[in-house]
Amino acid sequence: MKKTLEGYTFDFPTATSIIQLDDPKFLSAPAMKAVDVVAELPNHRIFVEIKNYEENKEWFEKNPCNDPKNRLSKIRFDIVYKYRDSFLYYWCSKAPRKKNIYVFLTDWSNGTTIQHFLETTSFRFPVNLQKSKYSSVWKQTFIDGYYVLNKTLWNKSVLNKLGTIL
Repeated sequence: MKKTLEGYTFDFPTATSIIQLDDPKFLSAPAMKAVDVVAELPNHRIFVEIKNYEENKEWFEKNPCNDPKNRLSKIRFDIVYKYRDSFLYYWCSKAPRKKNIYVFLTDWSNGTTIQHFLETTSFRFPVNLQKSKYSSVWKQTFIDGYYVLNKTLWNKSVLNKLGTIL
């Protein structure tokens, strides 16, 4: 299945649906945040939050209240709640349990920036419970994979086995 959303064409051959979850017809509770895209595959549910900052670089530079440090802090805060609320939407709707993968898809071209963002946010998602200090309490997780990628990195990563971005 192919679908173009938020300026990207997602091509997931085995997908049963690809939706824009932040459309009000899906996640209509005003207190909840939603990721941009969710792809339903037979064994996976891929949640994708899209942020294109390099494309909008001039606007950010001209806007004095968009200090880069504050902007990154806000992004880190937002992505956690967007995933948790989106996962909760599926859990409350009693959707079948699948491997949940969360992708922060950005247009950043600098690999160091991408890696740094991954390192400074990954601790917020309990992906590897065996290594977690909470492993005696947490018996299951609500996320099976977390990635920070741009389109090129997605297509070179393990995610390209599930689908590609054009």
